[in-house]
Amino acid sequence: MTITTFDCNTVLGQRLRRLLAAVGLDSNSVDLNDAISYAVRELGGTVANASGVVDADLTGIGATDENQFFDIAEYRALETLINELSVKVTMQVGPRSQNYSDIAAILDKILSRKAKTLKDKYGIGLSTITGGVIDLAFAETNSTSS
Repeated sequence: MTITTFDCNTVLGQRLRRLLAAVGLDSNSVDLNDAISYAVRELGGTVANASGVVDADLTGIGATDENQFFDIAEYRALETLINELSVKVTMQVGPRSQNYSDIAAILDKILSRKAKTLKDKYGIGLSTITGGVIDLAFAETNSTSS
């Protein structure tokens, strides 16, 4: 069964619900489109419109790739949350205060753990080594000799 944008928003919403709410975002498609389109592209797919992912864009995600897809999308969503926090400031109204730097510190730790997961489970973030052959068996010719 192919995943849908509704599935993406539901799964990512479940994974990130409290963090999204703390930053003032939610699990609607607008706030998660970048994360979803990024994950599709990381898995070799394409999207017609990065700001408006549709179900047809997700058809290339096979059942065996779903966990990796959601982990990559979650990672990108965490990056988005950190970027969103970078423009927010600590606020205090009477006895109530909201310190966004505390949330940012927590997100940094979560993002580091997620990066380690992507590296350990899927090899994402590792450089690849490729092998090749240098062929030294050539024959020198002298085209000017008679």
